[in-house]
Amino acid sequence: MSVLTLEGCALGRLAPVDVEVARGDVVALVGDADDAVGALLLCALGLAPARQGRVRLFNIDVIGGDHDLLLSLRGRAALASSQAPLLSNLTVRDNLIVPLAMRSRAEADAHDAVDALLTELELADTLGKRPHELTARQHRELLLARALLLPVELYLLDEPPLSSRLLGRLPALVAAGAAVVLTTTSERLLRGLSSSLPALRVIRLATVPTVGIG
Repeated sequence: MSVLTLEGCALGRLAPVDVEVARGDVVALVGDADDAVGALLLCALGLAPARQGRVRLFNIDVIGGDHDLLLSLRGRAALASSQAPLLSNLTVRDNLIVPLAMRSRAEADAHDAVDALLTELELADTLGKRPHELTARQHRELLLARALLLPVELYLLDEPPLSSRLLGRLPALVAAGAAVVLTTTSERLLRGLSSSLPALRVIRLATVPTVGIG
């Protein structure tokens, strides 16, 4: 079953792209740093408008879709993006626990899962901190942690950190039937992922030529 379909979807400088993602797929969307490739992930959830094309999430049209239905569909996906930052009024622990609790995870289990993961990542000392107290690296790592903690069908990862231990969780998630779509500008990341995810599908995105005004 298709979990995400982009048909002729274009935004910003990006040329139209066609992508179909099914359960168990791993897709990397690759572009240049200034192409705003990550906005495609927001577009997939109906959080950013496409310049043209059609977007279907779990076989439901996103563009112009019913608001309540879109909220329900988004609950089946997890986004790791700087465009969806940690909430400034919550501690790191609560930023990670609240999404779990919203999916009916028992509070005690949620606490245990978050504490265990941050200990594994050697970030246990950030549990009581607020986002503004984190380094840029810690913030990126925690955005990824917040997404990968969730038991969902589709993971949307914008520029995941190359050195993150969390990337080692992707093969198990994919084997369990989840789909992963990530954006990156890093060839090193692609090489690293291809060794652990042999089915990785790489789609290199083109841009629309800009016409100068003379």
